[in-house]
Amino acid sequence: MCNKLKNTRKEWLTGHQGLRTDRRKFFDCVYDYFRKVSGEEKELFCILLWRIWCCRNSAVHNTSLADFSEMIGWSKKFQDDYYRNNGSNQSGTSNHGGTVQVCGGVCWRPPGGDEYKTNCGTLVDDKKGRVGIGIIIRNSRGEVLACSSQIMEANLRDRIANVLAVQRCLHFVLECGLNSTKIESDEATVIKWINHGLHRDTDYGLILSDIDVMKVDISGITFSHIPSSANKAALSLAKIAMGIAEDRFWLENFPDSIRSIIQTDKLG
Repeated sequence: MCNKLKNTRKEWLTGHQGLRTDRRKFFDCVYDYFRKVSGEEKELFCILLWRIWCCRNSAVHNTSLADFSEMIGWSKKFQDDYYRNNGSNQSGTSNHGGTVQVCGGVCWRPPGGDEYKTNCGTLVDDKKGRVGIGIIIRNSRGEVLACSSQIMEANLRDRIANVLAVQRCLHFVLECGLNSTKIESDEATVIKWINHGLHRDTDYGLILSDIDVMKVDISGITFSHIPSSANKAALSLAKIAMGIAEDRFWLENFPDSIRSIIQTDKLG
């Protein structure tokens, strides 16, 4: 309700999802928001909150920083600068699990050699109790070998939904008879759990254990975190899943609605 942030709220709503304002506690508001958006938007939202906090402090202490205009523009620039400075090394190759910097953003990059790359993404609609899962498998030329849009009728937290997405991703890879694949997701915490064997004693520990069993059957498998900007195809397939009544699968094909994304990703 802060008057100084009126323009910031208005600008945010033009390109991003809104926040529920009926929550009494700040962290409840943030939790509700995080369940609806992808990793990159979560990052931008946190940077924006940090910028607001810094400007608020400067206003209280009468320092020179207080400027409540261009809050979102400043936050986007900070995010882009971070990726630009930390996402790639001097030789032009990337440290972000096979992604590459383009114009301050991060895009998908094909795997090398005879390897395959499988991307998975999720969208959670807590109001309707639905989870959309998108999975896409591509080769070193960026060609689509298989993809799917899968729907789940369930009220799930964002991270549990992403754990299930990775599990379904592995099932899909094995069903397609593929080997030597890289798995990418935009949910960093879930990738950390899988790579470091964490949270096996939680209510979703059985799913993580099943992932451990399945990955033994896939040679050279790796799990990497990427920004959502490098996961657009999988996220678009997850969005398609939200509008269907049953799972859909494509072999050496894909929906026309993601054709432009596929072509852009091929360029790397």
